[in-house]
Amino acid sequence: MQICWRSFYYCKKLSFIDIPIDSKLQTIEEDAFCYSAINSFIVPPSVKKLCENAFNFCNNLQIIEINDNSQLSNINTNTFAGCTRALIMVSPNLKDNINIYF
Repeated sequence: MQICWRSFYYCKKLSFIDIPIDSKLQTIEEDAFCYSAINSFIVPPSVKKLCENAFNFCNNLQIIEINDNSQLSNINTNTFAGCTRALIMVSPNLKDNINIYF
């Protein structure tokens, strides 16, 4: 399962999205939340891939949380480009297993 290309592109009324912890979501495609008003995002454990520009220029985005049981191994180039207030919270158990590129 995936959140497709530009699914929430320019959604200025979207501030939060609640994806169940037991979700089967595996990929968040390019530009999925680009320019949206989302302010926080908890990466479901099943997600393996955050594509380029997925959260590009989400100016309200402040917290991205990646938990212990995450299957995420790579965050692609510019996934969070232009998110000047974003703080990525990664479990200490995962910090050596995730490559983050900006």
